Amino acid sequence: MTTPPPGPTGPDGPSLGKPPGPPPGYPPPQGYGSPAPGHGPPPGFPPAQGYGAPMPGYGAPVPGYGPNPAHLGPYVPSPAERSSAMWAHLGALLTEVLTCGLLGFLPPLIIMNGTGSTSPYVRQQAGQALGLYLVLLIASVIYGIVAFVFTVITLGFGAFVVWILALPITAWWITFRILGAVKANNGEWYKIPANIPLGGL
Repeated sequence: MTTPPPGPTGPDGPSLGKPPGPPPGYPPPQGYGSPAPGHGPPPGFPPAQGYGAPMPGYGAPVPGYGPNPAHLGPYVPSPAERSSAMWAHLGALLTEVLTCGLLGFLPPLIIMNGTGSTSPYVRQQAGQALGLYLVLLIASVIYGIVAFVFTVITLGFGAFVVWILALPITAWWITFRILGAVKANNGEWYKIPANIPLGGL
């Protein structure tokens, strides 16, 4: 009986029972998931971020706007904003005194369209001052009509009563003008009672 010749075990073929290796001159195969050689980021560039990582600079506050009260705490106006808001009330009061109430809308309207275009606090307070002027104007028209009719009916004797009725309106007007100026200077988001809200806030 003749025995078969043994298989090749030299460099020309694999040994019996061993897996074949890579051909001569080739590197061994890499594992699954390892990066291919030569496929990294270009020189001078940072490595790619993983999925879901925040982009650099994303979420930073936009210049010119205050922080979001829901996430970063209450909005605190700056001293310049408080000063502008205060003069919206005081300017209306002084102008109403000097012009008999005719041009009291000018200071808050100018401040609302000026500093109020970039500051929500100034816009809110100027809107309160402007709304109080409109309330005062409506009250003055109603008071003038009632006073005229009452004076005619009483043949002029009711003029004294009409003058007394003007005192509560005057006291209400001066009180809330000064109170609004004080609150604005303190940085409070003050709202005048029985007022017409303007300014969008």
